[in-house]
Amino acid sequence: MKTIYLKTKQTKEKRNPLSLKWTAAGIAFLLTCTATVSGQGWDSVGGGTNGTVNTLIPYNASIIAGGTFSQAGPLPADNIADWSGTSWANLGTGVKYAGLWQMTEWKGDLYAGGFFTIAGGIPARNIARWDGTNWYPLAQGADMVVYAITVFNNELYIGGGFDSAGSVAANHIARWNGALWKGAGLGTNGFVQALCVYNGSLFVGGTFDSAGGIAAHGIACWDGNTWSEPGNGVNGFVTSFAVCNGSLYVAGTFSKAGGLQANNIARWDGTTWSKLGNGLNRGASALVSNGNYLYTGGYFTAAGGIPANYIAAWNTSSSSWSALGAGTDSAVLALAMYNKNLYAGGEFIHAGGIAANHVAQYTFAYLGNEALTADLNSIKIYPNPSHGNITIETPPSAEGWKSYRVEIYNVPGERMATLNCSSGTSNINLTALP
Repeated sequence: MKTIYLKTKQTKEKRNPLSLKWTAAGIAFLLTCTATVSGQGWDSVGGGTNGTVNTLIPYNASIIAGGTFSQAGPLPADNIADWSGTSWANLGTGVKYAGLWQMTEWKGDLYAGGFFTIAGGIPARNIARWDGTNWYPLAQGADMVVYAITVFNNELYIGGGFDSAGSVAANHIARWNGALWKGAGLGTNGFVQALCVYNGSLFVGGTFDSAGGIAAHGIACWDGNTWSEPGNGVNGFVTSFAVCNGSLYVAGTFSKAGGLQANNIARWDGTTWSKLGNGLNRGASALVSNGNYLYTGGYFTAAGGIPANYIAAWNTSSSSWSALGAGTDSAVLALAMYNKNLYAGGEFIHAGGIAANHVAQYTFAYLGNEALTADLNSIKIYPNPSHGNITIETPPSAEGWKSYRVEIYNVPGERMATLNCSSGTSNINLTALP
């Protein structure tokens, strides 16, 4: 609810910093407006896809969805498609076989990993590059599925279920320098499912208990030369990372992190583990940060003890959980921020009770003081003072003022009238008041 406090000149109360305009002598206005920012809450994304979305990434003024599908909206699309904000488009002929699991951007190109043998009509084993027009293989690629991709020390790292990349032995993790594949020490003894750069090192998550020949339970750290384990790891496996406000957030399927009860999600500050309230009641698969908020998606139905269907928000300032409306009706596997909106992909068919088909967007109402002050500065009340008609003008740029209520008070504080107004220009006849 947006509120403007407009006091009479006679008041001795301290002015609210948002009290910007004076009205006719003896009259005070209180304008309230239910925020109606267009699309607030869940919305579909062009009809969605006809199969699971595993990964989302902003790229070249669009958001790219990858997964296991053959159609995006009305468009045939092999496991990858481009959403411009208004329509779906192909990335060439896409990739063929089981589908995509992860994407990242490096040097202006899009890199896609998954379980496939063809990209853009040419052979490409499980990893390929898209330059905006064409697909290219990365030498001989990886011999099995790629689950994770990121950039570290100016090299492209991939993680997954493979044993080799190109002709090089690489136990579940490998790096590409633009021309050649290399391993990362001895790699891990189990699948790698997540990669993230934090504090100058590469953090690796997955279903392993050893990395580089040392104990590393579900999570390990690679500095470019040696492996280490952050705080005794977790007692399960890690599937997602995100950095938010200087800390690394870790999600997956585990009940403890470094011996601390954590319930599928935890924070690592570089030296110690911390829990996020009561955590999640089931496993998590995706994380993304935006300002002070960390968003997580997965298979859970409660976060911090409150109902949250497959997606939830953690406020790092207040250390509290909240749901995102009604959430989704099945697992959320991918999250991304794009144009101030949160995009979610996964196994779900509905989001917020509406048909979404595996991909949806959540639009936020930005109602902080900064946005509110900007709105107030754009609202005009004239003539001022007046003893006859007063006009209230809200231009289209005044975000959230599609409808509002005007309450008129006299000096003793008695409400004289309540009027419902719409955006644009509204006229009030003061002489008609009792």
